[in-house]
Amino acid sequence: MQYTQDFAARLEGTIPSTRAPVVPTQQVREGYEWLYVISGQLRLVLADHDLVLRAGEAAEIDSRLPHWFDRFGSEPVELPRLFGARRAPARPRLPARLVNARQCQEA
Repeated sequence: MQYTQDFAARLEGTIPSTRAPVVPTQQVREGYEWLYVISGQLRLVLADHDLVLRAGEAAEIDSRLPHWFDRFGSEPVELPRLFGARRAPARPRLPARLVNARQCQEA
């Protein structure tokens, strides 16, 4: 995986189901954070909002807002996280074969 000066990525792996529940302690930092729930359910406390994200859902967080997250329920949670040092748009890149298939359909 390549890193640039503006972004750092890491795979959190799993928040295990065996981890004891913890009291939410919100944190703040400069930058932005993106979360994507691969499996399980994630509790996200963002300022005054208390949310539950399920598999296939994502969140973009201005990390200057108080935030905290952990698993919700008894199942483990798998999620990658992406950190950005400053506000920059997320730019997903489609595989070449998918782009070519779309171009063929439009022609």
